[in-house]
Amino acid sequence: MPQRIKLNFLGNVYELKAEESDVDAQDVARYVEETVASVEREHRGLPPAKIMVLAALIMGRDFIAAKKELTQLKSILSDKGTHLISKIDATLGEKS
Repeated sequence: MPQRIKLNFLGNVYELKAEESDVDAQDVARYVEETVASVEREHRGLPPAKIMVLAALIMGRDFIAAKKELTQLKSILSDKGTHLISKIDATLGEKS
C-alpha cells in the first residue's frame, strides 16, 4: 500500500504518494526538508529556485559520498571474509 507524505518546502506543501520500498518515505521527506531548511538559513534572501538547486547539490554530494563509502565497506568485508575463509580452511586442513 502506498504511503502518503507531505513535504513542506519554502512555504509550499506538496502531497506525494510513495510506493512501499526498503526506504521509509517519511525519512526521505524529513531529510529533504531539513536540507532545504539548512540551505535557506545559510543563504537568506536567495530565490527559492536557487535554494532548491543548492539543496539538490548537497543531497547529491551526500548520496555520492555514501555510495563511495558503501563500496569501500563492501570491499573491506569481502577481503576480511576471504581472509577468514582461508584461515578456516587452513585450520581444517591441519586437523585432517
